[in-house]
Amino acid sequence: MADKETIWAKWMAGELSPEELSTLEQHPEFGEYRRILQGMERFQKPAFDQEALRAKITQRRGTKAQSQPKSSKVVSLKWWGYIGAAAAAIALVFGLLFNEVQYSTAPGETLMVELPDGSQVQMNSNSKLSRKRFLWSSSKKVALEGEAYFKIEKGKGFTVLTHSGIVGVLGTQFNIRDRGAAMEVACFEGKVRFNSKDGQHESYLTKGMQIRLEGNQFEEGSFSTETPDWMQGRSVFNNIALNEVLMELEAQFGITFEVNNMDISQRFTGSFTHDNVDIALQTVLVPMDIPYQLDPDKKLVILGQ
Repeated sequence: MADKETIWAKWMAGELSPEELSTLEQHPEFGEYRRILQGMERFQKPAFDQEALRAKITQRRGTKAQSQPKSSKVVSLKWWGYIGAAAAAIALVFGLLFNEVQYSTAPGETLMVELPDGSQVQMNSNSKLSRKRFLWSSSKKVALEGEAYFKIEKGKGFTVLTHSGIVGVLGTQFNIRDRGAAMEVACFEGKVRFNSKDGQHESYLTKGMQIRLEGNQFEEGSFSTETPDWMQGRSVFNNIALNEVLMELEAQFGITFEVNNMDISQRFTGSFTHDNVDIALQTVLVPMDIPYQLDPDKKLVILGQ
């Protein structure tokens, strides 16, 4: 069968064969689509008696010829109005069928999202998640910016799209962090597959395995925790570039860093908790001997002299 958008479009146009229509009626979302399109009936061109209409037009022409100058011209736009209304309705329905549902969290905020199949996504701070509003059962795809923990129901394949790569799963629990500087995937249950966006790296992860992609560097490793550290209220780093740590501080506390003549590519190993910005900054910056100033509103942090 053709791609799903083509099939739905052919159905709306009444162009499906009996076999295709029978198959489509078995689709779990067919009833929902049919209810949406029922709202378009008001835009259908009204039925008419061709002979009666011809007689009525002839009669009107005779009447108008007696009351209007011969040079005048009368143009009816009524049928164009029906066509325009129908086109607008079709555009509206396609917009409803293929638009997205979006979820987002602010700095310091988390959010639990339940997807249509019962899968759950726990979003970390300053993150975005989006999915198609319809066609979910036939295309279980979400796009993620930031960090989230996924608990996926068993069934057809589930895919997470990120800036750095694609994670494919089938009934499992895993965590993804991709804020632009690097991407990390950790599998807590089941099995996941990771494919980098450039096609250079592929990895299959089972429980306790993780991968990290930073630029062209790809690493595979292991861990022993039962849940992601951020769900316990802290962020943990092992030999991670300072600029990535600063990005996580921004995500958790809604602060902005101003860097003055210093190297933020140096590596950091340690952690910080999410409940106090002052303590978090001290935990990260003091051991690295980095001078800093936090403004009274606790929104701007100036690093360096």
